[in-house]
Amino acid sequence: MSEKIAETIAEIIDKLAGKGSDLILTFEDLTIDFAGKPVKITGRIKLDVHYVKEEKE
Repeated sequence: MSEKIAETIAEIIDKLAGKGSDLILTFEDLTIDFAGKPVKITGRIKLDVHYVKEEKE
């Protein structure tokens, strides 16, 4: 399930990149493993996505 979520988020980021759009991920009571202890966090992450094109020499 988490692999599908990661793929979906990657697709959204790809579509928003370079279009002046932000992606805000909001979570509530997200449990993560921190140094072997479960920790619940609530908050949001704002992603400002830019693509940089490298020129080939």
